[in-house]
Amino acid sequence: MRYCEQCDPPHADALVCTRLLIVRQRATRIAALTTAIAELTALLGRRVLALGTPLVQLRGVGPVTAARLLGELGVSCASTRPRRSPPSPASPRWRWPRAAATATA
Repeated sequence: MRYCEQCDPPHADALVCTRLLIVRQRATRIAALTTAIAELTALLGRRVLALGTPLVQLRGVGPVTAARLLGELGVSCASTRPRRSPPSPASPRWRWPRAAATATA
């Protein structure tokens, strides 16, 4: 990209100068976006680590993916609080209360 910024052919016609101007503008924009991406990635990494979420311990989950999951699902979904275990299939289900048997004597 630095080559594009510094390139200035001495005997270039108008078409080459125009193309070179466009390439320089795009190279400058790419450099600015690369810097912004690096800054945002670092910021997301610090914020995700501050939350203490275990998501970043999963293989393939970096700070950007963890931040996206936390943003879409919410922080409480990925909290480190211990959760109760789900009910086992054998646990009793709720049933309608039985009608009181009336004793007739």
